[in-house]
Amino acid sequence: MNTIHRLTEVGSTNDLARTLIASGCRSGEVIIADIQTHGRGRMMKEWVSPPGGLWFSIIFFPANFLSDKLPLFSLVVGLSISKVIENETSLYCYIKWPNDLYLKGKKVSGILIESKIRLKAVEWLIIGVGLNLNVDKNLLPEEATSIRDELEEEVEKEKIFLELLSEIEKAYIDFQESGFQFLPQIKERCLSLGKRVAFEMDNKRLVGKAIDIDEKGRLVVVVEGKVYHLSGDAELLE
Repeated sequence: MNTIHRLTEVGSTNDLARTLIASGCRSGEVIIADIQTHGRGRMMKEWVSPPGGLWFSIIFFPANFLSDKLPLFSLVVGLSISKVIENETSLYCYIKWPNDLYLKGKKVSGILIESKIRLKAVEWLIIGVGLNLNVDKNLLPEEATSIRDELEEEVEKEKIFLELLSEIEKAYIDFQESGFQFLPQIKERCLSLGKRVAFEMDNKRLVGKAIDIDEKGRLVVVVEGKVYHLSGDAELLE
């Protein structure tokens, strides 16, 4: 990794990453903030980012990265985060397709990947990560938890942060060589597989069973015998 921009407060680390890209930054630069006042997840949903959490974004300028690889790469980043959490705390995190991590049934981390695509190739890539590390659960939504609350003690924030950077960078490099190698581990941790999910298709709400994740990171869902490959969101019903 290159430069790490450390801030006390920012609107959104992903938004600041876009500004850095526009001004001419290098691949591997990182933005981390103690607080995000306008943190966001997929579909512009609010991401609550109080003190004690890890809120950061990594910028990459990949050489050969096609846009259809992005859904699978988001899952790979989730796998990387879950490995670090398990190695450092012994807590096992599940991946909820397409971009969240769950701990004991509650959301503990989310990933927001943004990119610029030209002729199906990714020109730049921002990996936004939100991890409820040493956050007071009273500051979080009811459906969320934090590492501190599950462990009942604080975790060394800087150590986790540096481990995450290392693991994500390694995964980014390995993914470009062979993204398929990550699929078995992703499926093993995926909370969505085998469960009933709901999704929107052609302005209709459909409910089916998630049976697989394909080579592009799409969720494979069967609805009344018909197979769908989802690249958007799906609501987990059980």
